[in-house]
Amino acid sequence: MKTKNMVKKISILKPCLFLIFLCINSVFSGQDIDRILNSKAFSHNGSVVLNAMSNFGQNSSNSFTYVLFGHYTPEFFGIALPFSMMYSNQKFSYGQPFSSWQFAPSYRWIRTQFGEANVQFSPYSLSGHRFRGAVIDVKPNPHWEITALYGRLNDYRKADSNGQNGSLLRLCYGAKIAYNSSTYSVSSSFFKAKDVTHATVDLAPQENVVLAFSGHWTLTKNIRVSGDLASSALTKNTNDERVHSDFKIPNWVGLCLPYRLSTSVFHAYKINIGSPFLNVGYEYVAPHYHSLGAHYFTNDFENFTVNGLHKFRNIAIGGRFGVQNDDPKNQKINSNRRFVYAANLDYSGNSRIFGQLNYSTFQTISRVERFLTEFENTNSYASLDTIVFRKVEQHGDITIGYRFRENEHSQQQIQWFVSMQSASQNGRFITSSMNYAWSQKGGKNLGASAFLHHDAFADESRSSFGLTAFFGNTFSEKHGHWRITVSETLDIYNRRNSLILKASTSYVFRKKHPIQMQFSQRFGKDYSAMVSFSYGYSFGR
Repeated sequence: MKTKNMVKKISILKPCLFLIFLCINSVFSGQDIDRILNSKAFSHNGSVVLNAMSNFGQNSSNSFTYVLFGHYTPEFFGIALPFSMMYSNQKFSYGQPFSSWQFAPSYRWIRTQFGEANVQFSPYSLSGHRFRGAVIDVKPNPHWEITALYGRLNDYRKADSNGQNGSLLRLCYGAKIAYNSSTYSVSSSFFKAKDVTHATVDLAPQENVVLAFSGHWTLTKNIRVSGDLASSALTKNTNDERVHSDFKIPNWVGLCLPYRLSTSVFHAYKINIGSPFLNVGYEYVAPHYHSLGAHYFTNDFENFTVNGLHKFRNIAIGGRFGVQNDDPKNQKINSNRRFVYAANLDYSGNSRIFGQLNYSTFQTISRVERFLTEFENTNSYASLDTIVFRKVEQHGDITIGYRFRENEHSQQQIQWFVSMQSASQNGRFITSSMNYAWSQKGGKNLGASAFLHHDAFADESRSSFGLTAFFGNTFSEKHGHWRITVSETLDIYNRRNSLILKASTSYVFRKKHPIQMQFSQRFGKDYSAMVSFSYGYSFGR
């Protein structure tokens, strides 16, 4: 009886939904309306994951931490409404218990985002900067796509007792329109960000407008031309006096933001002509170029590069060569014009031997962190919002491996790896490791490895050496797995060594409840122990 009543209610509800969607947007096709009305009235899926960790010992600053992740996606007549959240006992930069959330409903060619969002406009405009707000992306056909956004880049934060680490509320909005075809594509974007003044923060409010254009054109089957162009108008202090602009094209600046004493206009562009075997590119970024839509910019340079790739038999060789000038306008006392290059080699011909070699002297911005053991990094969740970027000037790595003869019961291989980085502030990082692994199809696995790590910042350096061995197996018809690991680490600089014992186990209960537990203990002068627990649950119908 209840089932008949439910079917009757749904049959009454479907015509109402049809009228609602028809009134909202008259361009919805009948075929899509039928798809919605023929879908289930309601379905849902989601998951919950709890991670907890407790530290014991002299160096444990926080004895207990936990993070709860969750997402839930209800679906009404084929329209999905995903939600996600994260809660922790840590005090992140957000002033609320939910450090991130997202609501992203979509229908046909309309996609939206509410909450935490990340949109890519241009490498010189809005790029890699997450914000909290709203995004709508409309793609009515394969050719046209329009994106609009509004949100908050930075939150207001009062400075600490030393007058540092304060920030102003920074709002932003923008739009991008793109057209794509089989032979060419063009797009243009507008982005604006502005700080909201606050009496308690002694910071100069900024304002920024960026206009960007990009596109590509396929001339023939093997030749393609692509490029990006951007102009950024940045006011470093919106409290400055307004002045008349002597910029050559002042109209768009005057329409987008008031021209003040601290307003400057910068340009950046790049072009690339490429084929499957050879690419030629040129990139220029003006001195002091900056956009508030990105965390960091490398500016005041021009690069002329030539890229090549060639494959023969089982070897692939690639190279990138060029000239890099860090003072294109001759404004520096000490300028640097240097020949830069990058090369990579990949060998995978023999089924047993494999290897790869990479080296580059191109300057890039990369996230670089010092090497820490699991005991030194006592709070693994506090680094989620930490951003440590440095300018990497050189990078190289090599990997060589050998696979032993396999059979139907087991397989094994050995691998050697070396990595080197040279970063800003005299930072140097060298890591080398030798690894051996053996696994059996029944579930048994064992391995051993040795590593050597060295890092240095300015006058401070540190080296460490370690040996590790592990053995593991499955149980309960491969629903569970356990592993025991023993490692010895030697801090060469401090002449201190430690023995670490780790035991871990995992089990999946009824295919929906993964559970994982781990215990680690360090024996030595500084006693430390760590216990971690993870539980997950997934549901849906």
